[in-house]
Amino acid sequence: MSLYPITLVAHSYLRWAVLGAAFVVIARTASFGSTSTSSSDAEWTAGHESAHRALLGLADGQFALGVLLWAWLSPISAAFLDDPRHAVHDHVLRFFGLEHATMMVLAIGILHGGRRWSKKAGAPRLRRRRAFASVTAFVALVVPSIPWPGLHHGRPLFRTEVATERASAAKPSVCPPLYEVRCAMCHGTHGRADGIAAPSLHPPPRNFTDPKWQAATSDVRIRDVVKDGGFAHGLSAAMPAQPDLTPADLDALVACVRSFSGK
Repeated sequence: MSLYPITLVAHSYLRWAVLGAAFVVIARTASFGSTSTSSSDAEWTAGHESAHRALLGLADGQFALGVLLWAWLSPISAAFLDDPRHAVHDHVLRFFGLEHATMMVLAIGILHGGRRWSKKAGAPRLRRRRAFASVTAFVALVVPSIPWPGLHHGRPLFRTEVATERASAAKPSVCPPLYEVRCAMCHGTHGRADGIAAPSLHPPPRNFTDPKWQAATSDVRIRDVVKDGGFAHGLSAAMPAQPDLTPADLDALVACVRSFSGK
């Protein structure tokens, strides 16, 4: 099993822990004691400190997974980074390659800045106010940046693709390992356009089992699209260029794509 689906599922589930921890901090710091004589309303307790620190730890872990996906594992961000000038006009590529990443960087910056800001407060009551304000701002940035189901770039609330991939792990022997690394995340292990990244792509990736497409497409066309990327040939910008592939690599991938015919 590749690292991409594991990381993607972990990233998907950890976001709920981050949001839950954020709402705990907001609830605990919402009362500032400004009009109350209760000492508990003005204190910064060990509970406040633990909740705030836990939130930062979870958010940092989520951010690290996001960086791993964006900079290395995700085919969507790879397509955006390959040709950002054209990819910025594609809604899905722009969201995951630019908007989502930018908002998350801002959110984590506000969270850490708010932590330092709150620690500098001279009075416990002021510290609670600052923690409340910074965490609320963090949530205000994070919530709109989640790819909620129903949006054009929407994704499932709870991913289950790891189990799905494990159930269909066997791949055609004619396909080189390169196919699993570079192609299967979108086109699927068996070429059915059902890879783990496929639901987020509009238009969807090519279904290599389509007999009409197989009959109408030449080997040269397949080779050129793999090498030059989709946009260079009037196709989706989500199909990144692969200029580093050798002629032998390209031949092997063409043979792999052809092997899906009629399956």
